[in-house]
Amino acid sequence: MQKPTKHAYSNVLYVPKLSGTLSAAPQKEPAPFAAPPVKTESQDYLLYMEKTEIIYNGSCPICSREVNGYARYAQAKALPLTFTDLTATDLDALGLTPDEAAKRLHVLHEGKLLAGVDAFVILWGEMPRFCWLARLVALPVIHPIAVFIYDRILAPLLFGMHKRRQARAAS
Repeated sequence: MQKPTKHAYSNVLYVPKLSGTLSAAPQKEPAPFAAPPVKTESQDYLLYMEKTEIIYNGSCPICSREVNGYARYAQAKALPLTFTDLTATDLDALGLTPDEAAKRLHVLHEGKLLAGVDAFVILWGEMPRFCWLARLVALPVIHPIAVFIYDRILAPLLFGMHKRRQARAAS
């Protein structure tokens, strides 16, 4: 029997059939971001999955609106996600100050605390509707651009608005 060979000019693995003719079988490429497991009818796998906790700034109207949309979707699909306002979280246990927590979205996933774009990638990757977005943003060309835009423009803008709301409330 012949061994499988890879064609020199393509990403196709040729596997010989028993009859001796060659057939093309596409070679699997590793995905830039792993998709969540396929759901079963019984949803029993949810009992064994560790929940991913999303920590967000509930006093930010823009953040709340976006996260509430994710929370509604996660609840409708019975996804193992919890959404926690940063004021209801033990930030000291996570090594965060209130200002650090308010600056970016945070996700506690598999024992790791992720922030910013990486947190969004994990969040989107856990939700079937948004897996495509997680894969797109995780691409090596797009990820640094997304990090730059989020860290240098969006997060500071939203945090500045948060600080102004706090100052108005204090006076």
